[in-house]
Amino acid sequence: VGVTGIAGPTGGTEQNPVGTVVIAVTTASTRTVCTFRFPFARVGVKLFAAQMALDLVRRLLLGIEPATAFVWRGVPESRSGS
Repeated sequence: VGVTGIAGPTGGTEQNPVGTVVIAVTTASTRTVCTFRFPFARVGVKLFAAQMALDLVRRLLLGIEPATAFVWRGVPESRSGS
């Protein structure tokens, strides 16, 4: 399992804004890579990245299609804090 990204509050670019996270899981026979953009401040990005990584492993173990999108239906928190 590998997780990388830009949690913020700085470091983002137009192409890879703050909140961009890439999660990869490989086995002897498969490789799954998913990219997400989380609309949260640093702590939220880290929390959701960890949860999505664990969910990806769970789905692969159960033979369920991995999530390829993240939809947040709440109000995005401020990106200015840590």
